Amino acid sequence: MVDAVRHHLLLSQTATRRDIADPAIIDEIVTKVDELRQLQLLYLLTIADLRATGSTMWNQWRASLLRRLYRRVAKALETGEAVRATPDIEAIIDVAGSKLERRLIEEHVAAMPGDYLDTTSPRQVAWHLEVASRLDVPGQVSVDPRNPGRILVAGTDRAGFLLAVTQAFTVNGVGVMDARLRTRSDGIALDTFHVADDQTGATVAPDRWDRVAEDLVAALNGKRDLRPAIRERVRAYRRHGDARSLIEVRTDGTGRHTVIEVRAPDRVGLLMDIVEALHDEGLDVHLAKIDTMGGQARDLFHVRRVGAPIRSESELAALRSRIRDRLQN
Repeated sequence: MVDAVRHHLLLSQTATRRDIADPAIIDEIVTKVDELRQLQLLYLLTIADLRATGSTMWNQWRASLLRRLYRRVAKALETGEAVRATPDIEAIIDVAGSKLERRLIEEHVAAMPGDYLDTTSPRQVAWHLEVASRLDVPGQVSVDPRNPGRILVAGTDRAGFLLAVTQAFTVNGVGVMDARLRTRSDGIALDTFHVADDQTGATVAPDRWDRVAEDLVAALNGKRDLRPAIRERVRAYRRHGDARSLIEVRTDGTGRHTVIEVRAPDRVGLLMDIVEALHDEGLDVHLAKIDTMGGQARDLFHVRRVGAPIRSESELAALRSRIRDRLQN
């Protein structure tokens, strides 16, 4: 019980602030929680602590993150190490059936980033490949058939691709809770988002996705400027209060990315403004974790510049200052 109290923030902070699909993160937790009974106690204590803190601290998305983290750590405790995926082509073929050729599946897996199978189930791999194989526009939006809150945006990766996606989401009232951004070696972006209505937190109605896709393609083609409509939404939902943004920039524990944390009063368009600032800094986003507690956004972005993390302390300080200035203007 003493260990559970000592580590009572471990699971909640890891779930909402770090990449729980990274085996190194799971290994790190295992060094602190060394038996299943202790993990179970810590999991229950974390849930009780969050629920007792207030309604804004406990929601379906945070519950889902904690559950996924608990299962991965429990599996690691059972096997002795964090589960690392291997290219199980047969499992993907079983899911895909006759829809996809083995050659296409093998080429797709080989062309994806190294952590792809650690973060993607065989069913999702098949879904990604199906969407990519019929891609005929600059950007395509697909809803997971089994989870209407999970969205895949596929398209030809380019500078400003993520910015166009966040613009299309913002103008249509789609809020992002989590994002994993991947690009195949042939330049096809396959970006996964967990989303909800940005005002109610409910599942986004199916009939809104056609409009999102239309706006995305128009933005990518340069045929539609979504910014005037976005500014109207921002004005309509503007909240009074402290507009100061607290920006933290740090390098994550693995050293593979720079982690940029933005703490600011939540508002419509905040995510888009952050993504625009990162885009203007020449940063590529690998993972985004979006979290709001008590009206305060705590958004984290795992980024690289030209394929590498930023390690210079002076450069990190300058980056923090520039992003803060952008968001306060």
